[in-house]
Amino acid sequence: MVRLDSGTVVRRPLIGLDTALYRTVRLDRTLDRLLLANRLARVQVLEDVVHQDSVALAGRNDELRRCRLEGFAREVDYAKLAHQATQALALPTPKPLLLDPHTYEGGAAAVVVVTLLKLFVFPTH
Repeated sequence: MVRLDSGTVVRRPLIGLDTALYRTVRLDRTLDRLLLANRLARVQVLEDVVHQDSVALAGRNDELRRCRLEGFAREVDYAKLAHQATQALALPTPKPLLLDPHTYEGGAAAVVVVTLLKLFVFPTH
């Protein structure tokens, strides 16, 4: 059993170990390292994608929660307005403006004031 300088352990007798076998073992080991490095890079990319997806999903969940709370608040406001509208419709209707006695009293007072001003303050002769 011999350990080569590449770190590979060869379990065969040293007699008959040629440079071609040694180079083949070193090349295989180098290719294995490159393959493992490539797979590690792929795994890291996939982990980054999973992390970004989880962050985006958490953001969407927060937005959905906020929208639902906003919708619930609007439903509560609508229910309050509907209740106020039904209460307002239940009240007796006010008298029209022309049937209000204050309208006639104000109109009569205005006519009296204009007549007095015309007679005493602004005489026509």
